[in-house]
Amino acid sequence: MPEFHYEVRDSSGRLVKGRLESNTRERAVRQLQELNMVVVVVQEVKPAWDPLSALRRALHRWGYERVDSRDVAVFTRQLSLLMAAGIPILRALDALREQVWVSPYLNVICADLSKAVSEGNRLSVALSKHPRVFSYTYVSLVKAGESSGTLMEILSRLSTYLERNYRIAQKLKSALVYPALVFTLSLTMVFLMCSLVLPMFLQFFDGLSLRMPAATRGLIAIGTALGNPWVIGAFALCIPLIVYQVHLLSQISTVRLRLERFVLGLPVLGTLFVQLVAARFCRTASILLECGMGQMQTLDLLGDVVGSTVMGDEVEYMRTNIRDGQGSFSSELLQTSFFPPICGHMVGAAEEAGTMPTIFARLADFFEEAVDETIVRALALIEPMMLAVMGTLVGLILISVFQPIYSLLENL
Repeated sequence: MPEFHYEVRDSSGRLVKGRLESNTRERAVRQLQELNMVVVVVQEVKPAWDPLSALRRALHRWGYERVDSRDVAVFTRQLSLLMAAGIPILRALDALREQVWVSPYLNVICADLSKAVSEGNRLSVALSKHPRVFSYTYVSLVKAGESSGTLMEILSRLSTYLERNYRIAQKLKSALVYPALVFTLSLTMVFLMCSLVLPMFLQFFDGLSLRMPAATRGLIAIGTALGNPWVIGAFALCIPLIVYQVHLLSQISTVRLRLERFVLGLPVLGTLFVQLVAARFCRTASILLECGMGQMQTLDLLGDVVGSTVMGDEVEYMRTNIRDGQGSFSSELLQTSFFPPICGHMVGAAEEAGTMPTIFARLADFFEEAVDETIVRALALIEPMMLAVMGTLVGLILISVFQPIYSLLENL
């Protein structure tokens, strides 16, 4: 809460100086006047410059300082609980600012939110100043809750939605741990064999007038390069540049579109990608429609949250057709590539019965369960594939090393 320095005169005309905390300067003046003081000066005391907070704000603007999605979900849940307990928004934000978060930058954000609300801004306006943390859909739902007087209920639904998304993301990360570990071990084994074991054989081969096979010559070249610190340094510098270049290319809409279509064509990963996008689409549509938003508003927001360029284009096509009166929500769903036909028929029945939020929630549950099953299937396929790749690499190295020795023994 902001702090103000004041100078007032009491009933005897004596000048009194001091400090007090208040939401705004006008409220501080009223508090002093209620004490029968004649206000002379009231000035806000600027907090001392905090270099760490300033650095975090700069890093966040550049995209380096991020807030964990789990923290955002917990923040939303706790804010709704505090409001349900009858605590005003400003006091609730002050309480959340004092909490220890996994992402320390969230404390800075809570302080900014508290300051913006104390200055008379609405919560949705304060949240919109942090688009990297609170998405456009998040802010739109909070704004709708403020307008309809159901902010507490919407925050509760938002927290449930964010928690579900976090659990799905954690399942995907857990599924990738084993393949990543096997891949790392394979690369480490190849590096150690080429940098430690191979040089011992090179000393043996140097004294022989023997023509090396192509595989052995290639392995010798790799081993020699790994023994050169300049090559290692150049390779280490190139990796970040390559990653950054790939990131820039992924931001180009045409490249991203082709990449998504390539992933969609893969046997298991394509199915998993479709199910993830469909689950997010249905869960978000359920929340938006349940909060009282119309179909056009819902489609406007869905195009931004599905996380897919292909699906975003299809949502935009749906919105255009519905706006022009050429179709309904259910008929347009039947034309998409992400949903089986039964989904369109279920939504059509829900349109007639007025239960679209409930149907979309059930569809979201169905797709989330399908995601779990697909992850299990993907793991069952990836594990033997990674083991086969690791065994192939080690086998090629061993063949390249021992093939010249075998040729030498044959010539004896």
